[in-house]
Amino acid sequence: MASSSSEIADPKQAPPQSPSPEWSPDSVPLKDFPSKRQVPGFAKVVKGSYMTLGHSKFSFQKQHQEVFIHSVRMSVKVLAHCLRKVEGHSIIRRGGHNMYASTRLYAVDQRLAIPISYQGWFELLSEDGKSARPIGTVHELSKVKPDRVLVRENIKAYIPSEDNETSFENTKIVIAGEQLVLNGEVSLPTASENKKIKLLRCFDSKGDTVYLSCDQKGVFTPIAGEKDFTGVFSIRDVVRRFRLPLTVKLVMGVRPKVDPSKFTGLIRLDWVYTDETAFVCPIEKNHVRLLPVPRDAPLQLVAATNQQAMKATELYRSMVTKCNRMIANYNNTLHLIVQVPEVVVKGKMGREVSNANVFSMPLGSDDSNPGSARTRIREDRLMSEIDNLYAYVRDGGAPPKTSKFTYDSDEESYWEEPAYEPLGEFQARLRALDAGEKVTYHSKYQPKDPAQLRLDLEYAVSKRSDETAHGVSNGSAAAGKPPDLVANQHTPIASVPSTPTSAITNPSQGPPAPPATNPPRLTSRQSSENITTVCNLGMVSSKQSSSSRYGLSSRQQQHSPMAGPGDRILLHSQSVGDVHQIARHSKLSRPPSSRRRSSGHDSHSNSGSSSGNSRSLARDFKDSDISSVTRAGSSGSSGGRQPISNVRKRLQTLYL
Repeated sequence: MASSSSEIADPKQAPPQSPSPEWSPDSVPLKDFPSKRQVPGFAKVVKGSYMTLGHSKFSFQKQHQEVFIHSVRMSVKVLAHCLRKVEGHSIIRRGGHNMYASTRLYAVDQRLAIPISYQGWFELLSEDGKSARPIGTVHELSKVKPDRVLVRENIKAYIPSEDNETSFENTKIVIAGEQLVLNGEVSLPTASENKKIKLLRCFDSKGDTVYLSCDQKGVFTPIAGEKDFTGVFSIRDVVRRFRLPLTVKLVMGVRPKVDPSKFTGLIRLDWVYTDETAFVCPIEKNHVRLLPVPRDAPLQLVAATNQQAMKATELYRSMVTKCNRMIANYNNTLHLIVQVPEVVVKGKMGREVSNANVFSMPLGSDDSNPGSARTRIREDRLMSEIDNLYAYVRDGGAPPKTSKFTYDSDEESYWEEPAYEPLGEFQARLRALDAGEKVTYHSKYQPKDPAQLRLDLEYAVSKRSDETAHGVSNGSAAAGKPPDLVANQHTPIASVPSTPTSAITNPSQGPPAPPATNPPRLTSRQSSENITTVCNLGMVSSKQSSSSRYGLSSRQQQHSPMAGPGDRILLHSQSVGDVHQIARHSKLSRPPSSRRRSSGHDSHSNSGSSSGNSRSLARDFKDSDISSVTRAGSSGSSGGRQPISNVRKRLQTLYL
């Protein structure tokens, strides 16, 4: 019995151990690891070092060799630098001494890398740091009626009860950073039933209904729409819609916990660049920090051969969960670009290394180490809060004020990136760009065109899904364009013909949509008299159709061999005789009263000389829309202009 009991007790005393990684003998560089090995997975650094990864060169410095590689991603970032505002006073001597305040923005020695997925809100600033005034009351908010609004300060709101009845008993606090969608006003009687209070009905980000009293005060800012230039924008919308460099202010979002002199919230966005990063986490129980490593870091790794067995372990699940959380925080944080110390940049033999160990190497003084300064600030803040609590317990009075809705974890508010070039070279490049000089960029900070990063495509997909959810159909949308730029199939676009690509002279404007092969036919409800044509030659009003005025049908325009997408009306002006015949036909087809008024006007206009009539036609042609379609611009060529096209010469011959 004793032996049997011991056999039963042995499994309880010695549970089965989880498998440990078995390393492969073949090593691969980090840049080739995603294509040749399984990711996510376990790996071991066998050669090279970066930050706290690799072999330790110093006895007091701990390095990690066994790591967990979560993923390797290409991220889009915005290179920026911080600004500070300086208030000043100036004097104008115009009949007296008048004082007025002036504001100037100066650069701060702190660079930033902003991920394109950062979920903060920015507002545009003028060159002197001024921005639009926010909405200060709920009553003003109900008058402005924006589609969406950002709550910038906590505000009290009323919520409906469980039976969907609105009352003043159920309340909640709408915290700063919440997005509200306005949905009209309602009136609710008070307890005395002698007065009704107006409430503004809104929907929050979760879809719940909240009511704001119109008598309340608050701070709101409209969220800018696709065609708005005021309000708050996400960093993706700023890059997609505006040309950099641009000055913005961080209104709401995760702020890095640094000295206020280093980060003031005023940011100068310089240009967009891409960065390929490997997210690596050391396999250690007490290490909870994710390390973003550049893909070209000089690291040689070997992968675990028993990856499938490791996926069933608790270690694998915990590493995936931890990395997912930290990567989400990494993409929603402003990254501080820190300068690499010269001691770290130089290797053992005096040669430079491409990726220096920024965080693991201690600096000479605590003042130059941002990590130690940040820790000292946190300790001072903690000691100050403890002193306030002791004073409250000892003396009583009002409870101490503590900051709410703040981030206490470094992984949620503080991320650093190494500076790949000195700060002086970066500032010299900015001065050269302001002066209009040609500059060369660092290989790590090469500017990218936002139009080639498919940001518009992501916006189009999100907007199309929103419109589909609301029952709005846009037909077949072209890929890569927002739905509002794509014509609806059920609406004929015959009012404005497409402009030829050769007629575009403004490089800031995008290329037009490709023209249709045949112009759309008119429906029964849409007569040809209501069509506005661009090519009216100045002889008919823009409110009427050229084809209806000349007695020409749309079918004749479609089958003409000379018809082009931008000059369909030109095919009917082959000779002067044809034009006069068309004009006589249009006069005979009009009613008698109209002919009498027209004849009186013609007799009055024909009293002048033929040269006056020619000048009138020339003036009409110059002011018409066809002059903007041709490449040469207005009639008559001047020095420095492009030669007149054949179409324009023909028009001048026919009408002038």
